[in-house]
Amino acid sequence: GWLEVSISQKGYEYRLESFPAGGIHLPIGPAVSLDDVRYLAADGTEQVAPATLRRDVVQPVGGWPVGEYVRVRFSAGYANDSYEVGQRTPQAVRWAVLLMTGHFNENREATAPVKVDDIPMGVPSLLEPYRKRMSLA
Repeated sequence: GWLEVSISQKGYEYRLESFPAGGIHLPIGPAVSLDDVRYLAADGTEQVAPATLRRDVVQPVGGWPVGEYVRVRFSAGYANDSYEVGQRTPQAVRWAVLLMTGHFNENREATAPVKVDDIPMGVPSLLEPYRKRMSLA
């Protein structure tokens, strides 16, 4: 979505055709843990590539192997319970969720005098500092 940040922790799988020249920049953050990096080797078998996670970027241990159809499994999102590891959901993000919830509660009919998908004022300003942008470079 627009924010490209998970406001609650869950598992993800990110797929690439092949290994990049450098690290793998995860599309969703904040990354909490790396489960594994799997790929299809030249002999047709699935292999696990040794890798580490640092600030939403998966780095190879000793360089990426030769392979294709790369799958990166990881967990990302803010911690909302005491048993979850990682950063707590920022207060501004919680306020934005409350604003959106109130907006959709007030405008829940099939037809409404206002456009229901309009975002309440203040929500983009609250979320902008936490927005993750992926660069194509």
